[in-house]
Parts: sequence; C-alpha cells; structure tokens
Amino acid sequence: MITEEIPIMTHHLTSPHHLINNLLHHQPSQQQSPHKQLPPTNTNHQSYNHQQQTATQQQTHLYQKPSQQQQVSHNNQSSYANNHPFRVLKEKSLAWNLPIDSLDFASHLDEEDHLRKFRELFSFPKKSGIPNGKENSWNDCNVNGKTQASIHGLSILNGQLKGDNNKKFPSGQEKDEEEDCLYLCGQSLGLKPKSVDSYVQDVLDSWARTGVNCHFNGHLPAAFADIPPKEPMSRLVGAKSCEVAIMNSLSVNLHVLLCTFYQPTEGRNKIIIEEHAFSSDMYVVKSQITLHGYSPDSSLVLLKPRPGESLIREEDAISLIEDVGESVAVILLPGIQYYTGQLFNIQKLTSVAQGKGIIVGVDLAHAVGNVPLHLHEWEVDFAAWCTYKYLNSGAGCIGGIFVHERWTSKVTHESNDMVTTFPMLKGWWGNQPSTKFLMRDEFEPAAGADMFKLSNPPPVLCAMLMASLDIFSQTTMEDICRKQFLLTGYLEYLLRTNFRQKSGSSSIGGKPIGPLVITFSPTNNCSNGDLDTCNNLKNTTDLLEIDILTPSDATQRGSQLSISFPVPLTAVQEELKMRGVVCDIRKPSVLRVAPAPLYNSFADVYKFVQALKSVCLDLRLHK
Repeated sequence: MITEEIPIMTHHLTSPHHLINNLLHHQPSQQQSPHKQLPPTNTNHQSYNHQQQTATQQQTHLYQKPSQQQQVSHNNQSSYANNHPFRVLKEKSLAWNLPIDSLDFASHLDEEDHLRKFRELFSFPKKSGIPNGKENSWNDCNVNGKTQASIHGLSILNGQLKGDNNKKFPSGQEKDEEEDCLYLCGQSLGLKPKSVDSYVQDVLDSWARTGVNCHFNGHLPAAFADIPPKEPMSRLVGAKSCEVAIMNSLSVNLHVLLCTFYQPTEGRNKIIIEEHAFSSDMYVVKSQITLHGYSPDSSLVLLKPRPGESLIREEDAISLIEDVGESVAVILLPGIQYYTGQLFNIQKLTSVAQGKGIIVGVDLAHAVGNVPLHLHEWEVDFAAWCTYKYLNSGAGCIGGIFVHERWTSKVTHESNDMVTTFPMLKGWWGNQPSTKFLMRDEFEPAAGADMFKLSNPPPVLCAMLMASLDIFSQTTMEDICRKQFLLTGYLEYLLRTNFRQKSGSSSIGGKPIGPLVITFSPTNNCSNGDLDTCNNLKNTTDLLEIDILTPSDATQRGSQLSISFPVPLTAVQEELKMRGVVCDIRKPSVLRVAPAPLYNSFADVYKFVQALKSVCLDLRLHK
C-alpha cells in the first residue's frame, strides 16, 4: 500500500512528443519533502505458494532508510567517511603485535570477520578447473579445411567443446590442483551459491509433476516467477517494490528504457555517457541516437577524465552538465565505472542534471550488491543492472530495472489517453495481471515498473536469482560494506607495500581522491607517515611499477581495485592461473581484482599479493 502521494504533473497532454518532453524534461521543484520509507507494494496471487515468500518477509531488510547525514551524501561506508582502512589496520597491528603484511595478521582478521560463515554457502572452483589459454580472445582459424574457433583456452571444432588439458603447475604445486582456487573475480562473475541446485531442481520437479499447471501452482509458479525477487531486490537498490521489475538482460533493458526516456527534439537530442564506457552501453546509446535520426558525431557527449588522469573529477562532470545541459535529453551514468572501479556520486549528479531538465539513467552492473544504493531517495529516473556479478545469480542470468514511481504512477493513475500516448514498448507481461489472460486488444499497464515487462519470466533463472537474494537477505549492506572497507583496504595496503607506485598516480594525491597521510610505526613497515615511504619497502625497488587506478578513498569505490601495469598482462594472468588465482584483465594493461565480502577472506587477499609478487619475480618484470 502506498502511503504517500508523490507530486506529479496534473496538466493534460495529448501528443506523445509533447508528453515525454514535458513529463520527463521537467524542472524539479527547489524544495522537496523528504521521502518516507514506504512498505513495498504487496502483489498477491491466490495460486502462488512459493515457500520463500514468507521466509523472505521475515528476514532482515537490507535497505534501511539512510540517516539525515546519509541523505545528503552518496558516500559508501559512510561511517568510515573520516577514516581510512590503513589506520584501522595499523591499530589492529599494534594491538595484536603482528606485522600487517603477514598471514598471521590476515588470519586474525578472518577470526573476527562477522561474515565468515557465508563463505561456506558458495562453491569455489578447484585449481584443476582453471583452463589455460589466452584470455579474452576469440580466434577463427582453419584446421585441415575445418573451421575452428577458440575462446578462453577452449576449442570449438565441429560443434565439440574441448579444453586444454596440458596444464602445467609451478614447481612444487602439482599436488595442490584439487585445492580451492583464490577467486577474486566477483566484478566479472560471482561464485555459485550451493543452494542454486536445489532451487532450480524444485522448479524442474514442479514442471515434471504438473506440466502446464506449473504456471500457476507448485514451487515458484512460472507465471509469477519474477515476483519473489522484487522485494529483496528493491531493498538492495533502495527502492519501493513497485519501482523494480525483474526482466530481460542489461543491454536489452537499457534499450527498453531508452525507448521511453530518450525522446530527442531538435534542440535537445544529446546523450551524455562517460568516455570508455562499457562497450555494450556505448553501442546502446549510439544505436538509440541513430534510430531517432540523429548522428552520434553531434548527439553523443563524452564525459572524460583530464589528460594524464584515469578518474573523472566530480567538478568536471558538473561543469559539463552545466555547459551543455540545455541540449541534453539523457545522461547515462555508471554506478561504478567498470574499468577503473570509481564510484560515482549518483545523488549529486542526478540533482545537477535534473536541474537542467535532463533525464538520469544509471547502469548499476558493478554497483548492485557492492555498494549502498538509494535510488528512490536520490530521485534517479531509471536504472538497469545485471545480477551475475556481485549478486552471484549465474552467467547471463535475468536482469533488473528501476523506474521511479513518479513516471509510472502518471500512466496508471491518469486517463486512457495517457496510457495510449505514453511512449514505451509494450508486451503481454506488462499488462495488468488481472486482465492479462483475457487477451484484450487494448493494453492495460501493470502497476509500477512491471508495465515495462514484455515477455513471461524464465522460472529457472528466477530460481537462480532467488538463491542468491535469500543469502543477501540474511545480512545487510551495512555489514557487507563494513567488511569491504577493510578487505579492499587490506588489498590496497599490501599492494602499496609490496610494489612501487607510479609517480603522480591519479589514484592518490589528486583532487578527486584527496591527499592521504597516515602515520605508521617502524614495526608496521612505514617510518615517517606518508604513502611514498610505504611504497618503497621490503626490496620492492626491483619490482615493476604499478598504478592503482581506483580511488584510495573508500567512499569512492566498492570492492574492486584496478591495477595498471607498464607491460601487457597476458603472461601475468596465465602465471596467476597456474597458481590457482582467478582475476581478470582488461587490455592492454589493467588487472581487476575484487575481493567479495560474502565469500572472500583476508587470507585470500594476502595469498593473492604473494602470488602476484612471485609471478612478477618469475617473469623478471623488473623496473
């Protein structure tokens, strides 16, 4: 039940062209009352008897209304806003009388880890399961007159998929191949929850037992399979349940949403997106511009870092919006930039952009399940995300969207003219559930974001997603980020104390990050209180120089650190794989490492840095 009326426009519009420009390109009021935390819309179906419904309602809510301080700041881990993980590590080192760069210290951190029980809920790949071969490559070649394609060390020949079984382990590690690998690749694909098997099997068994009747009966009825994930997902993104829909995949959802929210005119036809955005996002916005009869050469505006820097400064983003905003229809922001790991101030940028009449969309692929989100509070217009990274739902699993209720309430609460003229793609599953199966010719939109759904949901994928969301529902994003603050901070500390840092790195000392000065005692590997001293210890002068692109400020990042090397990384990654370490590279020279708080340990982080250092020494990657 919605207990608060959201202010919406009340004048009648007859043209879809004028509708979208007036409805979407409105000037927000200067004074807005704070939104109350509202109970999610309760969607009940008499035939729905999914067992997780009651359990989910009883579990701890992940999304808790932010305090007044949090409402005016986008900061991740806001309780640490005036702290740095290095300081916390120092205090613990002094208390335990242990060097930070030691396995004993990492083990002590694991012993006090309040999330350590969750590690047992996930399946870790074995070292023997890590394939060899060139990463991120797809090559077609001709073998004895037959076409063969290879990707990620696998060969596809005549429809047969074959792996490279000629694995060679570093000397002395052959007996370790059945051990769990060090998995630090959650920013690409999260680990499989062990419960996925039973969740999926229950859906398959229901189909086997009941046939077509599984649409409305049994475990996770197929016709309503997307309903159970809505509430736990809405808590993760900081939204009302009615503002979230579970549907499609990320790129498809961006197209669906832009078909509504990108309605260019002669004077306002541009889209802002960050330079070096994820390729699929760039394809989406360029194709939308072209489909509407405009050219990306003139209608695409790139948000860029300054020359010589990797991160986008907030003041530069604001300046760009202010300068070109009158001609911009939509800005598509990343929650977290996939390449650098930089967390954007979505709340502030949304406010600035909407002040110029711009519609704000956000790609949350690397943010959902990784950092606190408050989409409703922040007044974001629309967002989309995948669920297979930090949400651990499985490769290619179903995605999600957010549409602020001020748009959907306008469609469902106004006259039939609004329904027929509102610019959107329409499909069967976006129709009201009560009339969906009456097969009427006229579309009756479902409540909230569900009106954007096109086709019936895949119950197996929804079951995989629910397996993960039920794990998230046993903790809070606050607890996850509390561990993340120290876990990724520990990774950064070990990298900075074991490798030389690039001079003038954009990740430290620059205005986007802020200066970082921390005092250490000599027993903690730093003698005079600044990072430059820490960066040249323990015989690291013979190792190659690295550049941590990701902000050192924990409030401007999530779990991921992006490490730039001065050399191509294919050989480095292959050697890491030989040692049972899984992370990924983005060419030409960035290694992305993301310890996930739900399943990674501090010992994992320590062992990774030791393995990376060993690889660099073995490959003679000296300065």
